Amino acid sequence: MSGFEFGLIPVAIIIGFALSQILIAWGHIVRQWSALQRPGLFLSFTGIALVGVLSHFVGDWSFRNVDLHFGTIVLIILPTLVLVLAISVILPANEDFPTDLEAHYFRHVRKSAIL
Repeated sequence: MSGFEFGLIPVAIIIGFALSQILIAWGHIVRQWSALQRPGLFLSFTGIALVGVLSHFVGDWSFRNVDLHFGTIVLIILPTLVLVLAISVILPANEDFPTDLEAHYFRHVRKSAIL
C-alpha cells in the first residue's frame, strides 16, 4: 500500500461522516418542510459544504504521485478534520432539529468560522 492510499483511507472515512451528516440534515428538512421557517440560507450552506467536501476529496488526488510520509499524511488529514468539525458545529443535532433554520445558522456560524 502506498503512502497516498494509506493517507486517503482516513480522509475518505472522515468525508463520509461529513456527507452523512449533511444528508441526514437534508432528510430532516424534507420531513419537516411545512413547519420550517426560512430554510434558504441553511440549504445554501449545506449545498456549499457538500461541494466543498467533495472538491476537497477530489483535490487530494493530486498527491497520488507524491511520495508521502507520516507528516505529509497528517497535513492532508488535518484540514479534512477541521472542515468536518466546522460542518458539524452548524448542523443541528438530530433530536432537537430547529424550525427556524436561519436563526440556528446565525447562532452557530461564529463557532464554525473560528475553525
